[in-house]
Amino acid sequence: MELQAGRAAEGEALLRQAIAQEPNSPHILNNLAGALEMQGRREESRALMIEIHELFPDYFFGRTNVAALAVQDGDLERARQLLAPALIQGRYHVSGFSALCRTQIALLVAEDQIEGASQ
Repeated sequence: MELQAGRAAEGEALLRQAIAQEPNSPHILNNLAGALEMQGRREESRALMIEIHELFPDYFFGRTNVAALAVQDGDLERARQLLAPALIQGRYHVSGFSALCRTQIALLVAEDQIEGASQ
């Protein structure tokens, strides 16, 4: 994929073409949010992440992305609430587990629970 090759603008163009064909795909929208972030377009990326979670509340990456935004904003209670269902899911795809771990570690660090973050 273009994003992994470090060509986020080209990736964005391809993702927008994909969205034109499949506008209700949270996966494609999530990758677009990533492409925007990689280009430094943080506000656009953030708005899209929030929209994805609103449209697809059960979408795993939408949940972890919005939880990460809550940590960044200092809304740690909201982050905990968002992560709670994901933490008890049981089975994860490797990329989903990675996103969950990153966000959970960020939350623990923000809560000054360094020991918990290191385990």
